[in-house]
Amino acid sequence: MIKIPGIGIKGAELIMNARRINKINSLSQLKKLNILANRAAPFILLNGKKSAIQTVMSF
Repeated sequence: MIKIPGIGIKGAELIMNARRINKINSLSQLKKLNILANRAAPFILLNGKKSAIQTVMSF
């Protein structure tokens, strides 16, 4: 997870702690954790699906 742009070590720790409580279902939840969600979006799945940004960016 730390190799994903916009996350880093601290961001990965925040995500792991948040996931212990609830699933992360949206980019807005990542933004609340101070994750650069727009940079990370092309590399992550939310609920097993690509985010809306990935769908728009696909060629």
